[in-house]
Amino acid sequence: MLRAGGTGGTPRTRLCSHPAAGRHSASSARWPIVMLVSAVALVTSAPSAAYAQCSLGNTPAVSTINTAFIPSVPAFLSSEPNSGPDQQSGGAWARALGGTVTEQFATNFNASFTVTPPGGHSFRIAFSQPCSTQQKVDFAGYEVGHDIGVLNANNWDWHFGVLAGYLGVNVSSPPGTGPLPSENPETNIPFAGFYTSFSRGAFSADLQARMYDLQGQSLGQRVDFRDYTLAANVAYRFDLPGNWTLEPSVGGTFARLSFGPINSGAVTFPLGPTSLATLGTSIQVQDVQSMLGRASVGLGTSLPVPGTQIVAYPFVTASVLHEFEGNLTGTLTGTGTFGPNQLQGGGVFTSPSIGTYGQFSGGSAFQLANTGWLGFLRVVYWTGENIQGYSVGGGLRYQFEEPGHEKRGPYPVKASMKGGPAESYDWSGPYAGLSVGSTWGHTHWATQGGTVDPDFAGYLLGGQVGYNFQKGKFVWGIEADAGASNARGEAACPIQPLLFGCNDNVGALGSLTARFGYTWGRALFYAKGGWAYGNVTAGRGVNFVQPGIPPPAGVGDVGQSTNWENGWTVGAGMEFALTDRWSAKAEYMHYEFPQYAFAVAPGVTANASTGGDIVRIGVNYHFRP
Repeated sequence: MLRAGGTGGTPRTRLCSHPAAGRHSASSARWPIVMLVSAVALVTSAPSAAYAQCSLGNTPAVSTINTAFIPSVPAFLSSEPNSGPDQQSGGAWARALGGTVTEQFATNFNASFTVTPPGGHSFRIAFSQPCSTQQKVDFAGYEVGHDIGVLNANNWDWHFGVLAGYLGVNVSSPPGTGPLPSENPETNIPFAGFYTSFSRGAFSADLQARMYDLQGQSLGQRVDFRDYTLAANVAYRFDLPGNWTLEPSVGGTFARLSFGPINSGAVTFPLGPTSLATLGTSIQVQDVQSMLGRASVGLGTSLPVPGTQIVAYPFVTASVLHEFEGNLTGTLTGTGTFGPNQLQGGGVFTSPSIGTYGQFSGGSAFQLANTGWLGFLRVVYWTGENIQGYSVGGGLRYQFEEPGHEKRGPYPVKASMKGGPAESYDWSGPYAGLSVGSTWGHTHWATQGGTVDPDFAGYLLGGQVGYNFQKGKFVWGIEADAGASNARGEAACPIQPLLFGCNDNVGALGSLTARFGYTWGRALFYAKGGWAYGNVTAGRGVNFVQPGIPPPAGVGDVGQSTNWENGWTVGAGMEFALTDRWSAKAEYMHYEFPQYAFAVAPGVTANASTGGDIVRIGVNYHFRP
């Protein structure tokens, strides 16, 4: 999903000819010019700029981890191979994944800065810097989902579901690959999306859409990204003798990353006996696209485990993947002062794509016969000229089961049992449950220095209680929920862009809502709305990241404050009765908190409003007679 962080060496600096340069012969006059050139070299080789300089080469790993974390939709699902007409289906699942990817890549950086002395002629400083390095990405995460389907509708099976999850990424450069071996940028990635699948006989097709909100941190700075991903797959299964199956498939994953600005802080150092030079940079990388194509072939079978109710479905798959996007590009802009001198300019990064590589996987799905429980274990290995890596994952699913049905995992079980439409379900009475999801949003600050809108994103873990009333197909009731979150974000402060970041954090969210819905068999589709509350923290943090250079006076002038806020929320969701007592749910909620005052530094107040969104998956236990 993300490759962040980087290393880079000291740039080769070239002083371009300019009218003013040749007219100075005294060393005291040349000293400011030499210091200007050295300062530009310093800022582009400083950790924050080195981070940006090599980070663009990390973006091909978006394709890699997308491959690891986005299996085809049938990996989430289970269905009866011979169901009755218009049979209703539904289930809930959870899975976890961890792995490591190592990549080699090269980035080229070309830049120029214009220096303007007071009352003098401007001149240009130009330089170029290649960056070639190797980076290791360790990632681990989880996701949960809920889907509802219709089986054997005019011989088609259809499923629609919602998912949410959280991924943590840590990036490191092996010793000897750069000047910052101890730099380990960490990125927290909450995400949400939906999926759908269609199948008829041996043919299947699926589609997934996801949004990832990447909240990174490196050398004291938060680095934000947003990734929109769309994945599609088509497969056809061939039944072989002995219960074996062969399944070729093709697919593609399109991803688009939007980068937030990276504010490097300020490089500050003595310009002379009595003057101080300060240079800050704001790095804005252009949107990056990835178009990853895949061709695969899988082989599997079914094996009942003797003496148990377990049926195993072992499989192996081989794939070739290719990144169709060309070179990746990005830009850097910078402004600053050197004593009385003004400096501004920028540069361009370029990095090649990851190219072609192989993926090999193996594992097994498991079914506990005559129950709704299924699971899987899977190991994946990637290899190519620029990539090596692996992942290990596993998951569980509980599927609504009609009496007399035999479930199917990723490969078919030959069965001939028939069933009818699922019976209706009585939703009346009290219930309680747990939920897992993601939240993202922004706060809008108004301060003495201007306005700013820091984004935030994180996981949301909590639970809910409620009571339902039902009359015919209509259900209404009341629900209360509460959850804890690590949502966080940052944007450059209008108070002092070079040295400070405006931070926002959401530690808790909850609501009390009325709910109204309509039933379809064992499914309930509903809308809800009401009162919302949240624990919001806003503050100003130091954005000064240059090791070994003391911060200028006043940088310690920071602070933050926390408010419990009240507002409103509206949303919608779906719920499915998996058993007589247990149901699974998926819902989307939007919430808004009005403007509150935050003390963000001594004598500095920010009036901030907060708005955000939630996608969560939950399970409920119904206390029915």
